Amino acid sequence: MTTGAKATTAAHDRTRAAIVEAAVEVLAANRDAAKLDAVAVAAGVSRATLYRYFPSREQLIHALVEAAYQEAIERVRDAQIDDVPFEEALVRVARAGAMTGNHFVVLQHEPPVALDHLDEEFEATMLRLFERGQAEGVLRRDRPTAWLRTVYRAIVIEAIRYATVAELGVEETAALITSQFLSGARIPS
Repeated sequence: MTTGAKATTAAHDRTRAAIVEAAVEVLAANRDAAKLDAVAVAAGVSRATLYRYFPSREQLIHALVEAAYQEAIERVRDAQIDDVPFEEALVRVARAGAMTGNHFVVLQHEPPVALDHLDEEFEATMLRLFERGQAEGVLRRDRPTAWLRTVYRAIVIEAIRYATVAELGVEETAALITSQFLSGARIPS
């Protein structure tokens, strides 16, 4: 590949990434009313440029959901949750969610059909974590792990939204998520 071709590819990748990131921000802020024009403005590109990269809304949604899943999965993998006791693992997952921020919010509202393998990996990881919490005697056993996962997801989404408004940092957001979840999911004393 020539130097000129490398520069063109790098510029293409940067523009594509800027569009995807802008779409995450626009959709997280106002999912129902989000228009592609708003995405183009947020990305600093023309509408024609946006359509050259993503000819349809569906293709843009697919790209941003894929980016969101990759971000969430990588952060959870990096957290090494299998190497620590359940409560520390829960804090690490909450921290990963807080660091992923709006990607996580969009991910929950734009379920991909073509990315089921990523969703399955993420969900399986989370369900194993909650099963471990039950096995370690931290989490209630009278609630199915699928329910615990549903509640946890809802808390993470709302905590991330709240953290944006309240200007909380990653650690504060992770603590909020963890304490709120455990207040209802922990085995009563």
